[in-house]
Amino acid sequence: MSPRLGDRQSGSRRRFAVFHTARTPNTSPAPTATPAPTTSPAPTATPAPTTLLAPTATPTPTTSPASTVTTAPPTSPAPTATPAPITSPAPTRLSRLWHALVL
Repeated sequence: MSPRLGDRQSGSRRRFAVFHTARTPNTSPAPTATPAPTTSPAPTATPAPTTLLAPTATPTPTTSPASTVTTAPPTSPAPTATPAPITSPAPTRLSRLWHALVL
């Protein structure tokens, strides 16, 4: 190693040390003003108690007079056709079996 290289390293170290030590000393920050203490709000007045209203009389419901409704005279119903008698088909083997099981 050449002495020159060593000088450079020591010189840079020296400059580094000087740079860091030449700074201004740390000063404490200026004191901040303390905030004023908070005060509780003034007490609010209590509302007066509400009074109940006197009960009012219930009105009687009004009734309307009975209305007369005229109805049409009853008419006789129209004659209806008589349905044909329902004839059951001849019993099948299945229906006889079914009735035998049910009974």
